[in-house]
Amino acid sequence: METNKTENIVEEIHKLIDHSCSHTHYDHTIKFERFHRAILKKFFKSEDVQLKHLSDSIQINIKLCTSAIKEQYITMEVGVEKLEKFLKACVAQDTANRNFYLNMLNYYATVEGNMFSL
Repeated sequence: METNKTENIVEEIHKLIDHSCSHTHYDHTIKFERFHRAILKKFFKSEDVQLKHLSDSIQINIKLCTSAIKEQYITMEVGVEKLEKFLKACVAQDTANRNFYLNMLNYYATVEGNMFSL
């Protein structure tokens, strides 16, 4: 039963990722930047993620959380057309992350209407 709930939540998060990546309009992209950053922060266990929108790609700067090196970032670039797949790959399908994703769905359900509520 727990596995089914987690799968349903992950499926809804994937739908929200689809929606958040489906528009190229700047205002829509900025609206969901916080959502994208939250997924990346969770996946990379980072305290800070910065996204820079370029013409055909997104530059992602991730602050590493290591005690040995302060303020170290890794930088990667993801094509705009591959962002959706990249974000979906970052979504973990385990019960430990279920509440995190459920909270995100509840937040965006109030922002976007009932489309993403369970």
